[in-house]
Amino acid sequence: MDIENLKVFVDVVRQGSFSEVARRRQVSPSSISRTISTLEQELGVRLFQRSTRCLLPTEAGTNYFERIEPLVEELESASQTIQEQTQQARGVVRLTASPSFGISCIAPRLAEFSERHPELSVELTLSDKRVDLMADGIDLAIRQGSLEDSSLVSTRFITSGFRVCASPTYLKAMGHPNTPEALEQHRCMSFPFPGYQSTWRFKPMMAERDDNTAMITVPINSHMVINNGLALKQCAIDGAGIVLLSDWLVADAIADGQLINLFPDLQATASEFEARMSFVYPSKSYVPEKVRIVMAFLREACNEYQLKN
Repeated sequence: MDIENLKVFVDVVRQGSFSEVARRRQVSPSSISRTISTLEQELGVRLFQRSTRCLLPTEAGTNYFERIEPLVEELESASQTIQEQTQQARGVVRLTASPSFGISCIAPRLAEFSERHPELSVELTLSDKRVDLMADGIDLAIRQGSLEDSSLVSTRFITSGFRVCASPTYLKAMGHPNTPEALEQHRCMSFPFPGYQSTWRFKPMMAERDDNTAMITVPINSHMVINNGLALKQCAIDGAGIVLLSDWLVADAIADGQLINLFPDLQATASEFEARMSFVYPSKSYVPEKVRIVMAFLREACNEYQLKN
């Protein structure tokens, strides 16, 4: 049985489309259809239910996919391992991240990455949606919070904190809140997440990780709610109000004076005091060398955002 036919079958199940697989492989859809028909003839079963609107695996197709997918992945991993042992890592790394993190932390560093690794190319997809890594052919994702899909693998990237900030323009007009409790008298801006719009929490910067005895909870007046961190940051720079945002998002604006860190001696959060960001990838058995190179580069480049305490 032709191994390449099995790879095509696995791709079709993942993509749910002959045309999409054909586009990715740069062949005609009819070629993909013929490959699947050949495989069906060899097995003596129908693997897909075809219609003008959808393409779905049959029960036999689903069972077959579940059995051969790990075998095909292992074969591909073995081939990549041998190739990487004998030649320099090269090719395209398909990476996805949120727009806020991608624009703030990844895009400004891509020129340096290309200079260091001219043999590698990066395709960066920015989306707040949790894209399907397998279906969309993504090599590496950067995600914040817990990993919901147990079929994927994650490893720690950075663990950052948060800062409460406002612009000099806002502080000149509205006054500087000297304590977290004073925020109740100010205009705050927030994300449309549960709890984020109603209360923020604070504790001393040097407090132990699990010590919440000194924590205070402050009600806030969220007069503006936006579902994008970059937009919140820009509104804060423009003087619209006070924001609670991740270190990596506001570090540059604080450094150049566009925003003021209101409580430098306090940790702040609307959820968890430490925001873990992870690298997520699809294979449990093998990580291509080109992906390892990207992860190592980003760890080095973004180390400044890593909590030191």
